[in-house]
Amino acid sequence: MSKNLKLYITISLILIGTWLYATPYLTISTMKKAYENNDATKFSSYVNYPSLRESFKNTFKAAINKEMMKDSDKDGLGNLGKAFSIAMASAFIDSLVESFVLPESLVMMMEGKTPKVFESNKKTATSSSAKKYNISMGYDGIDYFVLDAKDDKNEIQFSFVFKRKGIWGWELTSVRNLKD
Repeated sequence: MSKNLKLYITISLILIGTWLYATPYLTISTMKKAYENNDATKFSSYVNYPSLRESFKNTFKAAINKEMMKDSDKDGLGNLGKAFSIAMASAFIDSLVESFVLPESLVMMMEGKTPKVFESNKKTATSSSAKKYNISMGYDGIDYFVLDAKDDKNEIQFSFVFKRKGIWGWELTSVRNLKD
């Protein structure tokens, strides 16, 4: 092989590798621009809503079960009371998740803000939007990319997991590390 051909191949491989590395960052940037332009269709094309909703439900239910087990016999109802409480909470969580896993709420959470559905009054909304948030992003393996939204104390509020879709594409599929 000639030196020029080797050079072209090397440069091509470096460019392809760089592009592959940058694709999740570009996806998140495109999602942000789509949201700012009120293009819900474009934003939603990067979100696997059924998988994301299921992830939120499982995360919330696990947190509630953990809390219920902490307060195991304080209510005096024993296992029957816990089972009933968990069933009621599960039904509530299902409807809550269905109502808030929307582009607007997702963007707010990706920025580290609390979605309006969780805010109790306007005073809370003002104070939560005044906080400073830090965003960190990085790979979690070859096919997974995580966006962490941290508060001013650098504690993770929300972690969004993007999964590779094909070679170049990414989609938001799950959430983890929700802060109580």
